[in-house]
Amino acid sequence: MGLARPRFVPTVQRIERAIGGPIERRIGEGQGVSALLLAGRLSRRGLRVIGWARGAAVHTLNLPTARDVRHVKTAVARLDTRLEELCEQVAEMQEPPR
Repeated sequence: MGLARPRFVPTVQRIERAIGGPIERRIGEGQGVSALLLAGRLSRRGLRVIGWARGAAVHTLNLPTARDVRHVKTAVARLDTRLEELCEQVAEMQEPPR
């Protein structure tokens, strides 16, 4: 007993066949590669702008950004490590001499 094929598979295959040829021709001409590189650059730039705008809006509302939280977590971890070291030093100082 095999699994039934999902109903959307023939539709996806028809769409793939319809757009696959033109895409392959464009890539073969070299224009497709340039378009993909440009799309990647625009996407990264757009994400940077959105991130900056979101950060500015969050700071305007006096809320911490994810970056701020990461910095605080890192600082707390460092302080925790240093506190453990100091506790060990104090424990060593309080041990009676042998």
